[in-house]
Amino acid sequence: MTHAFSDSIVQKQLLGIQFGLDIPVDLIDEIVANCEGLPLTLEVIGSYLIRKRLPIWRECLEALDEAADVVDFNERLWSKLQVSYNRLSFEHQEMFLDAATFFYNSTWNLQAAKSCWNKLYSFEQIRWNYLVDLCLVYDVGEECCIQMHRQLRSLGMKLASAWGHSRIRRTLTKKNVSPTSTVTDMETKEVIALRLEVSMPLNSTHVFQMQKLRYLDIEELDEAYFICPSSVVLLRLRGEGNSLEDLVKGHLPACLVALDLKAPLKCFPTIVTEIRGLEVMKFEACLFEGLPETFINFQKLRHLTFSSCNGLHSLPEDFGLLSELRYLELHYCYDFEALPNSFGNLHSLQILKIVSLHNLQRLPQDFGALSNLERLVISDAPKISELPDSFGELHRLQDLHLDNMSSLRALPYSFGNLSQLWRLSMVGCAMTKELPDSFGDLPNLTNLDFRDCRSAEVFPASMHVIRRLPRLRYLIVQTRESEGNLSESELRALWTGEQPIK
Repeated sequence: MTHAFSDSIVQKQLLGIQFGLDIPVDLIDEIVANCEGLPLTLEVIGSYLIRKRLPIWRECLEALDEAADVVDFNERLWSKLQVSYNRLSFEHQEMFLDAATFFYNSTWNLQAAKSCWNKLYSFEQIRWNYLVDLCLVYDVGEECCIQMHRQLRSLGMKLASAWGHSRIRRTLTKKNVSPTSTVTDMETKEVIALRLEVSMPLNSTHVFQMQKLRYLDIEELDEAYFICPSSVVLLRLRGEGNSLEDLVKGHLPACLVALDLKAPLKCFPTIVTEIRGLEVMKFEACLFEGLPETFINFQKLRHLTFSSCNGLHSLPEDFGLLSELRYLELHYCYDFEALPNSFGNLHSLQILKIVSLHNLQRLPQDFGALSNLERLVISDAPKISELPDSFGELHRLQDLHLDNMSSLRALPYSFGNLSQLWRLSMVGCAMTKELPDSFGDLPNLTNLDFRDCRSAEVFPASMHVIRRLPRLRYLIVQTRESEGNLSESELRALWTGEQPIK
């Protein structure tokens, strides 16, 4: 493997001459040999050296030579992967450790992490792209969880477990703090991230003493309340109090940018409205019926989620003034009745998910004004019977789910104007009308899921329209053995243009 990789580099001059750099072939061979044929090490070191000049190549070879002196194979692997980490700036190192020890595969997505990093380190997008270019993390979408190779994550965990000059654990979790262990004052003062769960030997005093704490995740609080350190930029809190003031003593940190609350709160927390810099807010199982009119003062808000907030009826009428909002989720808010008329003014909105809003009866007439909407999920909204005529004006919409919409009877004729749409799912829809003729004009639709959708099962004209789609590659149509439905052979015949088999 090593020889083949070396030959590939020499033949394509991938790491040297291609970029106008005079890198000797024997130096390339030495570095490849020092990577011992390990694909991940080759990838990480190779990504680091691209566009680097000769002195950096030689410095990297020296570091790899030092790592080669380590006898234990696993330790030698860590040492070689650490070569690129050691050459990162402080901010890049911190972001890598944050990603490996806290954000990796967590409930927080990349967008939330970037909001925190913007507050802590600035230039978060440039710094993140650099980590991606070095193959230290995977390139994922803003709405996705941070992912990385498991060996690189293990490297991050290893570095974080002996962090700083005092070799103190950087992140405290239930896995590295046993119920019988003790935590010294020195340790609490140096902790960066904390996941506090029941049975951990930590109390509110320990938390308050964490002067460098940035990320605080409280799954269960043994005490009545706690004081949040002023350095926290991200807070996730689960509690039983009807008021946030019953759980948090005093004020929330002024630097807070991400907040996730799950508690039976009867009113929207006043102490939250004081933090105008919030960029990410998540509320789960709250009991408040509405939001204060001052909610529109969160002008930096980018991500907003309401889940299982059964009492929530509506959003403020001026909700459309949240000009930075990019991501909105409304899940299982059964009493939610209507989106405000200003909703179409959310011109930055890219992703909208509406799931199980059983009392939502319609979308605003100017819904098509959401000029940057790329992904839309509307599922289990049984009272929505039609889509507004402006729906076809969603010119950037790429991914659309209209699933289990039991009252939706037809698609508007403007639907054919969705020029960027490549995936459409209409599972379980009970449409009583044929697809509009314009449906066949969708230029980029490649994935179409019509399982249990009456329009495709009952109306032959709908299948003829589908046949006109120029780029369709994947079509899923589920047939049911009931009177009035097209049989499987009839569907196949309509698709191929042949006579059905009797």
